Amino acid sequence: MTNQTKSFFIALLLVVIGSGCRKSDPVTFCSMQIKYSSMNFNVVDASTGKDLFFSDNPKYTPDQIGFFKKNDKLFKEGWKPEVIGSGTARYFTVILGAESVDTLLMKLPISGGKEAADVFSFTLKPSKEPCEAGILDKAKLNNVDMVKKNGRLIIKKVQPVN
Repeated sequence: MTNQTKSFFIALLLVVIGSGCRKSDPVTFCSMQIKYSSMNFNVVDASTGKDLFFSDNPKYTPDQIGFFKKNDKLFKEGWKPEVIGSGTARYFTVILGAESVDTLLMKLPISGGKEAADVFSFTLKPSKEPCEAGILDKAKLNNVDMVKKNGRLIIKKVQPVN
């Protein structure tokens, strides 16, 4: 095959590939990396509104909270949220996963206490940005809608009576 013939076929190939796109269609290449959604939150006492982790005299330490898949009733394979910020302006962030609708168990405290795990259910809506993880749309704790304040969910935890 001559150089002229090779050049013709290369040009023809480029025309065929380019004809599949329109100027109005943005071309986006996403990596094969799976993007996970996350949630920022604080846990407060349902009756007093006091932050249970990041107040001046917290009831719990950050290592006492964990999330588990809903089928993990023995709480064996959980993950802990990360603490963001400093002082009383701290909050948690936790990876939710890639499912658009899911239910997790939130255990507080993870070991010891006789409290039952809370049921945290959520739905994600698609991101407007290509290749990005879903955005938290709705969240419930024990079938009660959670409110968002300053970009964080406020989890109102009912405390056991001693």
